[in-house]
Amino acid sequence: MEAKSHRRERLAELLWPKGSPTEARHSLATALSTLRPRLGPEGLESSRDHARLTPGRVNLDLDLLEAGDILGNEISGPLEVTAFLDGFDIADSSEFTHWKDGQQARLLPAIKDALVVLIDQCRRTGDSRQIERLADRMLALDDLSEEAIRAKMEARAFAGDRLTALEIYEKWRKQLAEELQAAPSGLVEGMAVRLRRRGWERTTLTNIPNVPTDQWRGRPFIGRTAEYRVLYEAWEAVKRGEPGHALVLGDSGVGKTTLVEKLTTAAGLEGAAISRVQCYDLEREIPYSTVCGLVLGLLDRPGVSGTPGEAIAELARTVPEVRHRFPSIPAPTDSQGETARIRLTEAFLEMLTAVAEEHPVILVVDDLHLADDVSLAVLHLMMRRARGRPIMVVFLARPGELVQDSQAARLRASNSSLGICEIQVSPLSDSESRDMLLSLVQPDEPQPGVADQRALLRAGAGYPMVLELLVEDWKVSREQTLALAIGGMTAELGDAGPAQAAYRQILDRITRSLHNTTHNVSNLAAILGPRLNDLSMYALVDLSAGQTMSAMADLVARRVLRDGANGLEFVNELVRAAAYVGVSPTLRRVLHSKIADRFMQDCNNGEDDLSLEIAWHCMRGGRTEEATHFLLRGARQALCKGAVHSAEQALSTAIPHLANSERDQATLLLAETLQEQGRWLDSLTLLNEEGMQERSEVAPIMAVVAAFHSSPPDTDEAMRNIQRLTEVMDRSSDVRVRVKAAAAAALMLNNLRIVKEAKQLLRCVDRIPATSLGLDDLTSLADSKARLLYHALERGSSLDEIIRVADKLRDTRQVNSKVASLHTGLGVLACSQGQYLEARTEFLRANNMCINLGNDTTHGSQAGQIALCCYRLGEYAEAVQWCMRAAETFGSRFAGYIECQIAQYVGCSHAIQGECKKAFEAIDRLDSRIPRTVPAWMKQAWLIAKADILFLAGQHLDAFAVARQAIGEPYPVLYSDFFAGGFARWLALSTEGTFAEAEARNQIDRMARSLETFDAIDQVEVLCAGTVLGNASGNALSDSSRLIRVKLGYLPPATTQHLTRLGVLSN
Repeated sequence: MEAKSHRRERLAELLWPKGSPTEARHSLATALSTLRPRLGPEGLESSRDHARLTPGRVNLDLDLLEAGDILGNEISGPLEVTAFLDGFDIADSSEFTHWKDGQQARLLPAIKDALVVLIDQCRRTGDSRQIERLADRMLALDDLSEEAIRAKMEARAFAGDRLTALEIYEKWRKQLAEELQAAPSGLVEGMAVRLRRRGWERTTLTNIPNVPTDQWRGRPFIGRTAEYRVLYEAWEAVKRGEPGHALVLGDSGVGKTTLVEKLTTAAGLEGAAISRVQCYDLEREIPYSTVCGLVLGLLDRPGVSGTPGEAIAELARTVPEVRHRFPSIPAPTDSQGETARIRLTEAFLEMLTAVAEEHPVILVVDDLHLADDVSLAVLHLMMRRARGRPIMVVFLARPGELVQDSQAARLRASNSSLGICEIQVSPLSDSESRDMLLSLVQPDEPQPGVADQRALLRAGAGYPMVLELLVEDWKVSREQTLALAIGGMTAELGDAGPAQAAYRQILDRITRSLHNTTHNVSNLAAILGPRLNDLSMYALVDLSAGQTMSAMADLVARRVLRDGANGLEFVNELVRAAAYVGVSPTLRRVLHSKIADRFMQDCNNGEDDLSLEIAWHCMRGGRTEEATHFLLRGARQALCKGAVHSAEQALSTAIPHLANSERDQATLLLAETLQEQGRWLDSLTLLNEEGMQERSEVAPIMAVVAAFHSSPPDTDEAMRNIQRLTEVMDRSSDVRVRVKAAAAAALMLNNLRIVKEAKQLLRCVDRIPATSLGLDDLTSLADSKARLLYHALERGSSLDEIIRVADKLRDTRQVNSKVASLHTGLGVLACSQGQYLEARTEFLRANNMCINLGNDTTHGSQAGQIALCCYRLGEYAEAVQWCMRAAETFGSRFAGYIECQIAQYVGCSHAIQGECKKAFEAIDRLDSRIPRTVPAWMKQAWLIAKADILFLAGQHLDAFAVARQAIGEPYPVLYSDFFAGGFARWLALSTEGTFAEAEARNQIDRMARSLETFDAIDQVEVLCAGTVLGNASGNALSDSSRLIRVKLGYLPPATTQHLTRLGVLSN
C-alpha cells in the first residue's frame, strides 16, 4: 500500500499496541522473518530501524484494481473484489482502524466500479448466482447502490423468486426517499413494474408487459456459458444499432429454447419488447402464419400505437386481431401478389420501428424449418431493411431438418449479409450433465444410486430435456424407468411413458419420409444397441453392407444417429427406445433370438466378452433358461473388467425372474458387485436376506467384510471375526471360499496391527492350495499374503509375492478392487522403502480404478495415501488438496485411521506453510470425531501426529504436553512398530535432561537393534532419537550420524527439512 520505508517503532506500535515496546519489536521481527522466505531474498529490505517491501517485487490486487484490470485473462481469471481488508481488524488499535477506514474510503469508488464490471461480465455468461453474490458485496459497501439493487433483483428474478425481488425493491425505494430524497431510475422502476404485472396486480403504468420468471424456479443454468455469451453480445450489438441476429442450431431437447428464453428474460427485465412464435408442421402451407404470430405478440407492447394508420390497416388485412385492437383504422389499399407481400413487409417494419423507438425488439422464431415460405421471405426482406434499428431476430432450428427446407436453407446461406451469427448448441459434457441431474432431484427427495445415476446420464447423452424427462420418470417408476428398462434383463421393455411417447412423436416426424431400407436399419440398430456398428449383423434382415452404410448416413443426417467415441450411436437413449418400441413385439423376439444365435457362434469361436449381451438377447427372445448361464458368466466377466454398473443392472433386473440356486448365485454376485463400488450397507441388506447365510458359505464372509466397512469393529469383535475366518480357512472344502476368508482376515488385521497375529494367519494362508485357482482368486490370495507379510514385518517377502502376481496381471484387462488393492500394496511397500515418487504412481493407478468403480471408500483411502506421498515430497499444497478429496468420502461415522492420517497431513502442511489457524482447525476437527474406544495404537498414533502439528505451528509447550501423553509417562510403551519413528523421536525429546533419560536411551537402543524391520523414515527417526540422547550401546555418535546421512540419501530432501523443523536433526 505504501512503498516508502517505515520505521520499526512505528510498525510495532501500529500492529501490537497492547504489548510493551520490547515485545512489539520482537513480534515484528518474527513477522518479518516469516515473510522473508515467502517473498524471496530480495523481496524485503530491512535494517535495524527501518523496513519496507522492495518496489516491484510484490504484485498487489490493489494495483490491478486501480489499473482497471478486473477481468484478468484465461490464466489468472477475474479479480476477487470485496471491501478493503474485509474482516481484518486489530483489537484496541485505534490508529490502525483509522488508517484502514481512510484507505477504504479512498478505494471505495474503484471497488464499486470493479463490482459493476464483474456483474456485467456475469450478465454476459448468464451466471445469476454469481451476480447475486456480487450484489450482496456491493450492498455491504453501499446499501443504497442502484446498480447493486438492480443486480439483486435480476438474480432473484432468475431464481424464480419474483416476490422477493419486489420486496427488495420496495424496501430500497423507501430508504432512498427517506435518506436522500431521491427516486429510482426509470430502468429499475420499469423492472419492478414488469415483475409486478400479473393481471390482478394494479400498476400505475399501462401497456407494460410482464416478464415471466416463475419458469426459472429450481432450474439452474448449466453448461451454456459460451453459447449465452455469444447470444448476449449479439443483443448488446443490437442495442448499439448494429446487426445482431442469431440462428441457434441444435437437436431436439439439447436446450435451444432454454438458452433463448434466458436472453429474452434478461432483455425483458430491461424493457425489451419480445414476440415469440412457435412454428408447426401442419401450418407450413398457411401463408404468413409465422409473421401473424409475431405481429400478435407485439400488439400489446408500448409504442405499437405509434404505428402509422396505413401500416396498421395493411397488417389488419392479414391479421384480423389487429382491427380488434385498433377498430377505427381505415380500410387497407387493395393489392395482390408480390405487391401485397411488399406492403405487408413495409407495414410490419413500420410497426417494429414504432415499438423500437421506445424499447429494443426481439423476435423469436422457434423451429425455423417448419415456418411457411412466405413468412421467411417477409422476414428476410424486413431484416435487410431494418439495418441500424434496435431489432433482433433469433431463429431456432434442428440442423437435420433445416437442410430439408429449401427456403430456410437459403435464409441460412444469407447469414453473413444479414448479420446473423450461428450458435451451435451441443450436448452437455459429462460433468455438466451430472450437475444438472443433481439439480433435478431435491435434497429431501430419494436420491438415485450410483448405478441409476450412470444409467440416467448415459441415456440422457447430454440432452437436458431428455435428462429432465428421464429423471421425472425415475421418480415415479424407479427401476422401471426407461433409462434402466431398455437394457434390463427382462422379457419386455415395459409400458410406454410420457418421455417415450414424446420422443416417439419426434422420431415419427423425422422418419416419416424414410426409405424402407433406412427404416429397417433403424429398427435393427435399436435392437443391436452398442453393436449397431457391426455391419455383418444387418445380413440378418437381408441388407448388404452398402445398403446399411447408405441408410446409416441418412440417419446421421437426420440426427437419429451421431458419431460417438466408439463409432455411430443413437443421439440419446429415448430416440433408441422410440425406435425399439416401433418394432412389433413378434418381430422383436425373432430378431433378438437370431442375434443371440449369432453371438453364441462368435462366443464358441473365441469371443469371450459377449455373455451379457447373449443373456439379454435370450431374455428378450423368450429363451429365459438359456439366458441364466450367460447372465452369471457375463456378470463375473464384467466384474473382472471393472464394468460393475453393467453387472449391477443386469443382475438387479434379472433376479426377480430367477428361482432357487440360480437366484442365490445371482444375489451373491450382486452383493459382490455392490461391494466393488463401496456400497457396503446395500450389500449387507442382500446378504441378510432370510436363509442366505445358511445356504451359502460365502455369504457370512462377505457379510463380515460389509459390516467391517459399514461400522468398524472394536478390537475384541475383530479378533472374534478373525477366529471364525481362520476356522473357515482350515475346514472348508471349497478353495475359493478359503481364499475369500483369507482376504477378509487380512482386512480385519488392518485395525489391529498385531505382528504375532499376522504371523499366525500367514501359516493358515500358506496351507491354501493355489494350483486350481483362476487369476482373479490368485490375485486375491496374493493380496492377502502381501498384507499379512507386511503386518508381520516381512516386507521383502511381501514385495516378491505382490510383484509376481502383478506381472501376471500386467497383460490382462482386469480392473477391479483386487487389482487396485495390488497397486495399493506396491505403493505401501514403496513408501516403506522411502520411494515416494514411485509409490504415488501406484496409488494414482489404484485411485483411478476406484473412481471408475465408483468406490468412495477405497477412493478416500487412496487419496489419503497420495497425500502422504505429496507431504513427504514437500508438496504441501498438493497434500492438502488430496486430503480434501479424501475427506469428502467420510460420512458421519468415524472412518478409522485414515482420518488420523488426513488430519496429520493437513495440520502439518498448513503449519509448515505458516497457516497455523488452519492447522489448529485440523486438530479440533479430528478431536471432535475420534471415538474414545479406538485401539490403543491408533490413539497413540494420533497423539504423536497432534504433537507434531503443534510443534510445527510454534506451540512447543503444548506439543511436549501432548507428546508425553502419547508415549505414556511414566512408563513409555510403543503399541505398534508401525509408528516407531515418531514414538522414538518424541521419547528422546521429552526425556532429554530428565531422570527418565537413561531408560529412554535403553528403549531407543533396543529399537535400533531391530532397525531394518521399520519403514525407511522410521529408521532415520530412531537413529536421530539415538543421537539426541547419545548411544547406550557404546557406538560412537559419529557412526550413527554417518548412517543417518546414508539413509537420508535414499529419502526426499524434504525429509531432512522436516526432521530439522521437528528438532531432531541439526543443520
